[in-house]
Amino acid sequence: MYSNKKIGYLGEKIAKKFLTSKGFHILKENFFTPFGEIDLITKKNNMIIFIEVKTKQEPIFLCPLLSITKTKQNHILKNCLYTIKFYKLYNYSWRIDAIGITLDNKLKTKTIKHVKNICKI
Repeated sequence: MYSNKKIGYLGEKIAKKFLTSKGFHILKENFFTPFGEIDLITKKNNMIIFIEVKTKQEPIFLCPLLSITKTKQNHILKNCLYTIKFYKLYNYSWRIDAIGITLDNKLKTKTIKHVKNICKI
C-alpha cells in the first residue's frame, strides 16, 4: 500500500489530465482558504467549476465519492463561497463537481467517475 498523500497527489494529477481532455482549463490547484482546501478550480464555457477529488486504491468495496459526506459538502461549499468573494467572481456562473478515482494495486487508473453539481444551494 502507498501513503494517502501519494495516492491523493496521483489522483489530482489524473483528474487534471482527465479534465483538460474534456475542455476544462485548470485555474488553481490546492487552493487554501480559512475553511480548508479546494483541490482544483477550473473554468469551462465561462463557468467556474470547483472540483473535489477523491482517490482510493484497491482493494476497496465502495466508490471513493461516498466519502463526501454532508459535512464535507458543507466545508466544500464554504471554501467555494470564500473563493468567489476573494477573487470577486460574482459575474460567473459556478458549480461544484467531484471526481472519484480508483487505482489498482500498481497505481494504474481503474475507474474515473465525474459527478457534476454535488453541492446545491
